Amino acid sequence: MATRITNINKVGSGHWSITVEKENYCRKYPYFISSLTFWTYTTTDSMSIDAYYSDNVHRVKDGEKRLIYQAKNKGVKEIVKNY
Repeated sequence: MATRITNINKVGSGHWSITVEKENYCRKYPYFISSLTFWTYTTTDSMSIDAYYSDNVHRVKDGEKRLIYQAKNKGVKEIVKNY
C-alpha cells in the first residue's frame, strides 16, 4: 500500500497539521499488516495545501506528494506494532 494523507487540520493562521499513514506488511506467508507508521507535521506551505484541495487532478497529486514529502522528512515519526 502506498503512503497516504489521513488528516489535515487548520491549527492557526497559515498553519496546518498533517498526518500521513503507511501500512507495513509482514514479509513471510501469511501476509498481514505488521505495523502502521504515522508522521505528523505542522506546515506553513499554503501553496501545497491549495493544490491538494484543487479541482485539477494533476495539482491534487502534486500537492499530495509535496505534503507527504514534508511530513516524512521533517515530521515526527511514530510506529504502532500490530501483533
